Amino acid sequence: MNYVLEFLAHLFEEGLEYNTIAGYRSAISAFHDPIEGLSLGDNPRVSALMKGVFNKRPPKPRYMFIWDVQKVLEYLGSLNSEKITNKLLTIKLTLLLALTSASRAHEICYLDTNYLIKHSSCYTFHFEKLTKTAKPGNSRPVIKFEHFLDKNLCVCHHIDLYLERSKSWRKEETQLLISFIKPHKAVTTASVSR
Repeated sequence: MNYVLEFLAHLFEEGLEYNTIAGYRSAISAFHDPIEGLSLGDNPRVSALMKGVFNKRPPKPRYMFIWDVQKVLEYLGSLNSEKITNKLLTIKLTLLLALTSASRAHEICYLDTNYLIKHSSCYTFHFEKLTKTAKPGNSRPVIKFEHFLDKNLCVCHHIDLYLERSKSWRKEETQLLISFIKPHKAVTTASVSR
């Protein structure tokens, strides 16, 4: 038992965060035999150590700041979409897609022009690929983008503009978002997140 306490204390002294040390404790507990009828994670000495680690080095919030959406919208609205570069148009469309849907980066990445349906009041995308939130028995999700009165912030207008602009370098690529740099391949989830 003492060797486990020493190991966890050593991790703390090395500067590891509470959640990391708790992960080590859980992993050891999963494979360690019970001590005095208790799993390692339920042992009072381990619990006291973990409480001390928590008090000395509490977990930090995942996000240290929140950016102001209004400033982003003002900037996007100031860009004349017909005259901006391919790079800026791609970034603007990606931001509008993210801001007008509750979609994850990989879902935005999966938007495919073969599954785009244009309605008079909105555009919808159906998914060919499974998303992280897909479950057996549930139909695949649909993302719906409504038309917006301000054309310079309308995601549907920008989808059309982007498709028209990217037609010459799109070739046979059907994913909506493609790289604005040659060879113009489909972007990855990491690119959308950036």
